[in-house]
Amino acid sequence: MMTHNTRIWTVTFSLALALGGCGERVPASPTDGATDNGGQQQDSRWNKDACVRPPGGCFSSSDCAQGYECQGCGGDPCCPACTVCYGKCVPKTGGCSTNAQCDAKSYCHHATGSCGKGATLGICKKRPEGCYTVYNPVCGCDDKTYGNDCMAFSAGVSNQYVGECKQDKCVALYKDYAAIVKQAKVCCPMCNSIQCTKKVPHQLACGCDTYVQATNTAELQKMTALEQAWTALGCAKTWACPGVACPVVTGASCVPDTVGSGTCQDLSTGP
Repeated sequence: MMTHNTRIWTVTFSLALALGGCGERVPASPTDGATDNGGQQQDSRWNKDACVRPPGGCFSSSDCAQGYECQGCGGDPCCPACTVCYGKCVPKTGGCSTNAQCDAKSYCHHATGSCGKGATLGICKKRPEGCYTVYNPVCGCDDKTYGNDCMAFSAGVSNQYVGECKQDKCVALYKDYAAIVKQAKVCCPMCNSIQCTKKVPHQLACGCDTYVQATNTAELQKMTALEQAWTALGCAKTWACPGVACPVVTGASCVPDTVGSGTCQDLSTGP
């Protein structure tokens, strides 16, 4: 026979069950605080769908993704009468080292120049969704040049330094040098003077000595300037060359290629 006290105890116990324990949070599990079954959150204690909590909410930092921590102390939207702290997952200060520790729309931002080296940590920041188009290049921590810092951050990359990457500059120098050498080899096959008498050592990586036209002074000056820039940047230290031996050049002849014009063609021995 149910007594009056039994009825009170039964009602109180039932109310506590309905409120999820009230004085304590529903225990966390891989599904607690996460969405499943069409966007609803699951109550791991009773293994059934509970009410939907706002995304990004948390009871503790263990409910947040890596690189984030739980901050704030509000009421549980699924249990207003419960005396618990329900906060929001926010990026940690100095809480990440790679982009994998941030959500899909964020990246691990490091201070310029650090690139996450050593014990230096970064913070999760939202990737810019739109960037200005002004060209103010920066060298990213992935050794690629970006048009400006916003473009780098949008790609999830922090900056090494302001300006184009040295490797990109070296590539540009090498291409410019090859183009100038080609211009310096322009000669005059119909002229009475001896052509292609200037031997120049290839000062850039992977090149061989060659002969050019001595009267192409402007091109020779540009070659010298590019060689100096190459040395100043230290490009030779980072440039990988194939192990191919250069031929021994002994001279050159001016070979016609168009009407009134020609190209210095090296005469060589060896490979």
